Amino acid sequence: MSDTHGDCQDDGAVKAMLEFKKYFKPEIRIHAGDAFDFRPLRKKATDEERREGKSLDVEMGLNFIDAYRPTHFLRGNHDERLWDLFKSDDGQKREAAIATAESIMQRLQNVGCEHVLPYHKRLGVLNIGKLRVVHGYAAGVNAAKKHCEVYGAVLFGHVHRIEQYSIPTLERNIGRCIGCLCQLDMDYNRAQLNTLSQEHGFAYGFLDSNGLYTFYQAMPLNGRWFFPSEWTSR
Repeated sequence: MSDTHGDCQDDGAVKAMLEFKKYFKPEIRIHAGDAFDFRPLRKKATDEERREGKSLDVEMGLNFIDAYRPTHFLRGNHDERLWDLFKSDDGQKREAAIATAESIMQRLQNVGCEHVLPYHKRLGVLNIGKLRVVHGYAAGVNAAKKHCEVYGAVLFGHVHRIEQYSIPTLERNIGRCIGCLCQLDMDYNRAQLNTLSQEHGFAYGFLDSNGLYTFYQAMPLNGRWFFPSEWTSR
């Protein structure tokens, strides 16, 4: 799953995913980025956003980590705003950012997270068998196509949409954007028509000993979520 955005999470979507997690019992749990929103850290943050602070955002992001217990965590572009402050010339901002990042890393360690990857087009690529997971490095209407061309079989978030693109090759190469678990309508996008394509969702599936995979897209229908209650293989 991807894009909970801290204090901007959608409570209903998060609740549905966590309830599904209880009975699906996934051995691999990936948070594909933007666990925090960090609006005050934007370079073009408004005065109102800076006055908000980030304490509630961090608290809700950490609470979600406790509930989801990711085995793998990819920092998204919103998360990376905090790590970028490590290079700040402002000593107070730098030290505050380091302290917050340490608390996040400690919480991830506490829940048994095995890997934490940076927001980086090369270093931020998680390989799970023959499938890759990234936060996302392209936007626009061709995001799935671009990610599939670069990474092959890949799941990603970032653009908050559900869509896929398949490359015709001998191996199975599908790029899929898996949706988001944050609010669809935020103050900053209230007049952006392109954000009407955003949807709640997450992916789940199976991985065999050869690294082959199958995955399914979870998404709500008129506010209701539908999941299979039994599994069998033949």
